[in-house]
Amino acid sequence: MKHLVRSFAALALAALAGIILARTGGDLALARRYFTPGEGWTHSSDTLIQLLYRYGPWLAVGLSIGGLVKGLRSAFGPQRGSLAARRAWFFPLLMLLGPGLLVNAVGKDNWGRPRPKQVQEFGGPDTYITAGAIGPIAKDRKSFPSGHASMGFYLLAGYFIWRGRRPLLARASLAAGLLMGAAIGWARIVQGGHFLSDVIWAGAVVYLAGELLAWAWLGERTLADRPLTAHGSPTPTPPTSS
Repeated sequence: MKHLVRSFAALALAALAGIILARTGGDLALARRYFTPGEGWTHSSDTLIQLLYRYGPWLAVGLSIGGLVKGLRSAFGPQRGSLAARRAWFFPLLMLLGPGLLVNAVGKDNWGRPRPKQVQEFGGPDTYITAGAIGPIAKDRKSFPSGHASMGFYLLAGYFIWRGRRPLLARASLAAGLLMGAAIGWARIVQGGHFLSDVIWAGAVVYLAGELLAWAWLGERTLADRPLTAHGSPTPTPPTSS
């Protein structure tokens, strides 16, 4: 039940932010700060922006590959099928479900939202569309949600692994994911590649994917975070006295 509540809360906050940005014109106002008429997106080539854009997502790639390697190793060892093995596989699975399937395959490829640099307000040919509204599908209309930002938000994966056992590590992982997602998202806004609402929805979708996997794959609906045995499985629940 708590997974449903958390998932609904993340989506509700993203939807609320999208409504506020649409009503106030916040998406366009923020993008306008980085756009100079006659010159374009003048800070898109700044060193920090390029570093975040080109190399920021590789942290997520490295983390998912590390989980994949550990998962493959556990498949041929005594930890096969254990909770520890499932935790290792959680990292590549979250990459596939979150940034891979939900953000890119479902969202970006089927929403048709023009990027800031494509809308008429910034010299482009397309009409501005608010977050969540579906526009004409075209191969270059892939603003919603932000794929790059989702790779930054992916770093919160450890939050779902550790939140029941190591709360400090869990909070640190959550903070790292939120900060990196926000940083990469900001870089994409500066480049005219995404609106703020695209970034917010990317974070909500990745979080939603994490909650779904924590429920379905890690078995948080039935497994308490009990101390692990030598093979990485939770210790048996002691019998209750009658």
